[in-house]
Amino acid sequence: MPVPAPTSRAVLAPAAPTVTQALLDRWFAYLDVSPKSIETYRTNVRPFVRFLSERGIQNPTRGDIIAYRDSLKAEGKAASTVSAYLATVRLLFGWLETEGVCRNIAAHIKAPHQSLLHKRDYISADASARILAGVDTASAKGLRDFAILALMSCTGLRCKEVAAANVEDLHTEGGDLILRVLGKGRDEKADFVRIPPEVQAAVSRYLATRKDKAPGAPLFSSTSNNNAGKRMTPHAVSAIAKSRMRAVGIDSPRLTAHSFRHGFVTEALKSGCTIQEASKAARHNSITTTTIYDSSVALHSNPCSYRVARLVFPSAPVASAAVVAG
Repeated sequence: MPVPAPTSRAVLAPAAPTVTQALLDRWFAYLDVSPKSIETYRTNVRPFVRFLSERGIQNPTRGDIIAYRDSLKAEGKAASTVSAYLATVRLLFGWLETEGVCRNIAAHIKAPHQSLLHKRDYISADASARILAGVDTASAKGLRDFAILALMSCTGLRCKEVAAANVEDLHTEGGDLILRVLGKGRDEKADFVRIPPEVQAAVSRYLATRKDKAPGAPLFSSTSNNNAGKRMTPHAVSAIAKSRMRAVGIDSPRLTAHSFRHGFVTEALKSGCTIQEASKAARHNSITTTTIYDSSVALHSNPCSYRVARLVFPSAPVASAAVVAG
């Protein structure tokens, strides 16, 4: 079926056109975003196309989009997932309106409410110290894992950023040792993190065991039989983090490799860093993201329940908080 020709903006059609692959390809070609973002849009629009196809809907209406949103919720999709899928549909119909094809029937359709708190726990500074203490650094692998975890704990690097780092990305600038990183959604290594002295020492000890320290070589290389000396994958970095947690008895489905990044931002705020400083250090695109951590810190620091408990149980001894993992 041919892509509908634009109509006059003054008389936009109230009915939307059939969402065909040709229409989607035309939309993707219009978007001025990275190839990775295009792939994300492709992924996020597929459930909508499938929803329309399964119900034989040729010309979707506003009611159809609301029904689509509700079907995602009924399937048990997370609020964040439903919001992402719905945002893509809004973009699609917003473009159709811009092109003069039809009215934006997706405008102002509400996404489900999302919690302001993270769905994953964070690795505290004490837990990071415990995990690092459990790493045997008598081998090159141990030195590598120790350096990786120290870097993630003290700079908040993501697994993908650790895997993408090269030897040449580590250099002195303005009196500080920094690591250039390929940040989230970036096309080049325009971001950087400052490397604390303790982490510098850990990375140096590891690199001393390496033969290949050419500028373009990966900063952290694989030690597996099939991939020895080559670049690690983000999945491999994640697996290292999880296995090192479990090795010291820290095991919970709410703790992942990304929990080290959560821990970095949370501990930074707890130690007195401003929300602006923490946002810059974490390289968040928006300070709104950092406020999620700030909300969590505020809840953990809220003394109300403990003070009321002292009134309800005035004779009970004051006990310290217990940490339960797993």
